[in-house]
Parts: sequence; structure tokens; C-alpha cells
Amino acid sequence: NLFVFLHIHKAGGTSMCSYAHSMGLVVRGNNCNCFRTLDTPGSLKEMESRMRGSSLTFCSWEESAVFPRRALQFVEQLKGWNGTTLTLLRDPWARFTSSYERAYALYQRSHNDTLSIDAFFGSEGDALLDERRNVTGWFYGYYNRANYYVRMLSGNGELLLSDPRLPSPDDMLEDAKLVLRHLDAVMVMEKKSSMTKELRKVFGAKADQRSFPQKSNNPFSSVSTRARTTDTPPPTTIAHRVAFERSNTADLALYNWVIQTLLA
Repeated sequence: NLFVFLHIHKAGGTSMCSYAHSMGLVVRGNNCNCFRTLDTPGSLKEMESRMRGSSLTFCSWEESAVFPRRALQFVEQLKGWNGTTLTLLRDPWARFTSSYERAYALYQRSHNDTLSIDAFFGSEGDALLDERRNVTGWFYGYYNRANYYVRMLSGNGELLLSDPRLPSPDDMLEDAKLVLRHLDAVMVMEKKSSMTKELRKVFGAKADQRSFPQKSNNPFSSVSTRARTTDTPPPTTIAHRVAFERSNTADLALYNWVIQTLLA
């Protein structure tokens, strides 16, 4: 059985990989990524072939900007060869602030300069960050953009908000729900009891022997898996959160729907 974790950036991927290690599952390297195949013709078939020929028992599908476009197809293929799919969400505001901290660290490392929350959050960030693939470009699904979850889960992660091909937030919300309904397990970081239940459903009694760890690849986090730094990013404000909630209504609706419907 192969467990495939659909990894949405800054939503518990490091913790899930650490959990897979603790469970003794066979993974690729420290980040647990699946064999990387970008969104090109035949890539899905190639990835399946490489996974079948490996000894992996867990991997993280890390290309979150492109995986959802064919997520349903991939889920059905996995089920055809005894595969199990799972994903993990977290509170949208918590995911966004964690994204800012990650981008702050990457920007500091690649530019030897600081990244303000306003540049990350506001319109200035569009021009500033799009050209920096290693900070928050298409590979990360533009994770400073509004309604990140529904864009990822509807297959529109690499599109800018100004792209005319981008569907409406309501349409992406419904597509995201459809993908989540097809997964074997959907967990929410803030709902510990339901997470324990879902982990037991996926991994069986073995899950009872391991607590789910709190890990992070943000160097500012107290549970960072990397060298920590004391140069913390500027804090966000209430005004930032109000603006975030106003522009991320679809993500907030999806998060609440998962809690009230899927986890009920």
C-alpha cells in the first residue's frame, strides 16, 4: 500500500513527513517527496510507473501548484493499485502567516534584504515576488495570493489573480470540495481529536503508537527542523487579518465546510 499525501504548502507538510518517518514508512529523503514530474504530457503515468517500481510506502505530492488539475484522475489510479490519499489543512490565516515567515526567510537568504508584510500581502508583492521563483513563485502556487486552498485544489495554483482563465472563487470552491470528497482522509491541524481518528483510519492500530509531531521548516518557529534565527519577521496587525478575511472568503468557507461536513 502506498500512502500519498497531497501537500499544500505551509499546511503541515513537515509534520506529516516527520510522522511518516516515525511510523517506519519508506520515504524518499528528508522531505518525503514523490518522484518529481512536472505538469507535462505523460508525467502522471511516469510518476505512477516510478512509484510502482520503488519500495516507497509514503510520499508527499509536493507540486501543489499543478497536482489538482488531475487530482481526481490520480486518486482513481491510486485506488486501482491499493493506494491511499490524504491531505492536511490548517486555519487559513495561520497558513498565510506561516507562508509569510517562510517567504521572509527565503527572501532574506536570496536577496540579503528584508521582506515586509505589506510587500508580501499587498499589490506591491505581485510585481516583487512573481519574478522570484524561489520565494513564492508558481512552484509554490503563489502562496501570497487570495483563496490559496481553493486555487490549489481546483487546479489553478499557477494562475495569477489577473489571469482571465482563473475561475470565480465560488466555482473553485465547489471544485475543491469535489477533490476533498474523493480523498481517503482529510485532516485539520486545529482539530486534534478528528486528526487522531483519521490517522487511525488510514494507518490502523499502528497510529496509536505515535503522536502527531509539531514540526516546521520555518527558521523562526520554536519547532523548526532547521537552524533557528532570532531575526524574526515584523508581526502582522489586526488590519492585515481583516483584509485577509475580506479577500479570502472562499478559503474560509472551505475550511469551515471541512470541519462542519467532512469531519462531522
